[in-house]
Amino acid sequence: MTAWTLGPGSPLSLTLAADSRLSEPNYVNDQIWKLHLSGGEPPALSLQTTFGLRARTMRLFPRLTRQGQALTDPAQFHRPPQVDRLYPNYLRVNAMPYASLSLQAEYWCPASEVICGRLVIQNQSEDKESFRLEWVGLLIPLGEGQGMNVTQMGVNCVLQGQTADLAPVCLMTGGPYPSGGPYPGLATDIELAPGNERQLSWALASLGSAEDSLRKARQTLDRPWEAEIAHLELVNESQFVRIESGDPDWDAAFALTQKVAANLFFPGSERLPNPSFVNNREPEQGHSIRGDGSDYPYLWNGQTAFDAFFLSTLLLPGGAERLKGVLQNFLATQSEDGAVDWKPGLAGQRAGRLAQPMLATLARRISKNLPEGEAQEFVAAVYPGLLRFVRCWLNPENDRDQDGIPEWSHPLQSGLEETPLFDRWHPKAQGVAITSIETPALAAILYRECRSLVKMARSLNHRADLHWLEVQSNRLRAAIESTWDDKAHTYRYRDFQTHQNLPGEILLNFDRAGSYSIQQRWRRPHRVMVHIGSSDQNTYALQLILRGQTRDGEVEESITTGQMYWNNGHGRYTSQHAYTHLTEMQVVTHAQIKESWLATVDLTQEDISLLLPLWAGAADKRRARRLIENTLCTRYWQPFGLPLCLPGAADDEFADSTVHMSWNQLSGEGLLRYGHRQAAAELV
Repeated sequence: MTAWTLGPGSPLSLTLAADSRLSEPNYVNDQIWKLHLSGGEPPALSLQTTFGLRARTMRLFPRLTRQGQALTDPAQFHRPPQVDRLYPNYLRVNAMPYASLSLQAEYWCPASEVICGRLVIQNQSEDKESFRLEWVGLLIPLGEGQGMNVTQMGVNCVLQGQTADLAPVCLMTGGPYPSGGPYPGLATDIELAPGNERQLSWALASLGSAEDSLRKARQTLDRPWEAEIAHLELVNESQFVRIESGDPDWDAAFALTQKVAANLFFPGSERLPNPSFVNNREPEQGHSIRGDGSDYPYLWNGQTAFDAFFLSTLLLPGGAERLKGVLQNFLATQSEDGAVDWKPGLAGQRAGRLAQPMLATLARRISKNLPEGEAQEFVAAVYPGLLRFVRCWLNPENDRDQDGIPEWSHPLQSGLEETPLFDRWHPKAQGVAITSIETPALAAILYRECRSLVKMARSLNHRADLHWLEVQSNRLRAAIESTWDDKAHTYRYRDFQTHQNLPGEILLNFDRAGSYSIQQRWRRPHRVMVHIGSSDQNTYALQLILRGQTRDGEVEESITTGQMYWNNGHGRYTSQHAYTHLTEMQVVTHAQIKESWLATVDLTQEDISLLLPLWAGAADKRRARRLIENTLCTRYWQPFGLPLCLPGAADDEFADSTVHMSWNQLSGEGLLRYGHRQAAAELV
């Protein structure tokens, strides 16, 4: 088994939660813990939670008293705590509180409602050691409740408390008594001859009543600890990849990445047939006030294809079975027209928009990590649905200008809702309507999806589909290449209607209602945007009228409040027409407005998605080399990874150095695809 020596200063992620491979975590009542090697009040080696914000804090920690002196602070230990075993639901820590005594603390989360552990203390001196061990429980309720107190429940001396709808009860073996110290705890007196050790076990269960919690804690203490821990070690060692880089911190980071990823899963439900994952799992999460999960925020309310693809890079090769279920969850939402939901959730959440077209590529990645016969069976089962899904994406209703290249319907679909081009929250962002833009990123994803389906069709001998897939692949690749900017060495966004990539300019600043003469002519049609700033956070009745000409003649575009996108007192509207001559804008409102402007849409803004043709393999070798050498490895390159948008390219108020690991993953795979292994290694 892998042994670590991780202490303060090492990469650490010491969250503990029930593991769905070994139990059935409760999606609506998931109690998540985190181990702290130091800190807190009092400073201690402590296990902490908030029960999903049902308590201000709940802490469990050991307190030793020797020769009249109490010790909890790891900073005063002879040797501070170090983690030597770590799995999603199990941690083991070694320390030496004194030069003569070693402490081994194990923590195991066998189910969502219970946490347990063992303390093993050994006398490593040549003299007898006498001391008192206390297992302390500190609970600060949120709202009504009471902190942990030592009480008698039947034959057991226990720690008991109350917070919100939970009644935590903690048991410890060894015949403990009330500690009598400054903190509520279960105490036991220990004498150890030289070389001897003492082992104590504890369990804390938190259910709706103290009686149920006591029963659950007793059952947990009766479980065969050695067999259970041996089993979970075997499961994890068989599914995790051990990476030895020569740098202990790197090795730990690679291991912790897999630990965290593996622990994001919850069992399937009536609304979703297979286990699904959440995007993170922290002590403040896991409690559904409604009791069914429908009130969970975006990090817990479903899975996207983009997130699933990124997760696959962390779980494979050992997690192929889990990922098969993730893919099948998407297909379980497929409608008759082939549409697959963007974000299906365990509580029946559905987004009502198309999933990112990455599912066939994900299926190919999964199949490569399955035994040959099972892989072929899996591909045969999912291929029809995946083909229908791609056909749905390429249907005319998802392609506003009917040129064969679809557009995103919402910024969230793109995974780029934070960029200045699409951001609707920041007052200085453009927040352009994404439906008005064709992006090489979507075309690249679809291109790779078609190439994945080509390989699947060939392996299944579905020759009838190959011609259509090849035609679509060629069309998508041609569209991607048509967005190439030879001077800037990058691919570009373009207007869905004019297929132009034009810079933006402010045409008018205004702060009151009225009629404004524009009289702006362009040789090439321009789409315009109106940005309205209100004097407060409210949305007001308003009408805008744009008058001008398009290539088809004179137009008048009337915009009401409901047609604008409002957020934090800012309203945005992207024109339906591309104008060759904009003559006038009229603003009709009784509200006080401020800092408002009319501008042409700026499609020259760059972000990391424009590198996606590398990942898809859609760029020819010459352009790929220029994109890598002159753009990716120069303009995007910075010490902590590739940023979401170019440093310095956006307003200074934007977090233009924000690094998204999933987008860096795709860029790194693109570097490998075109043989730039050294650059990929440096990116890592």
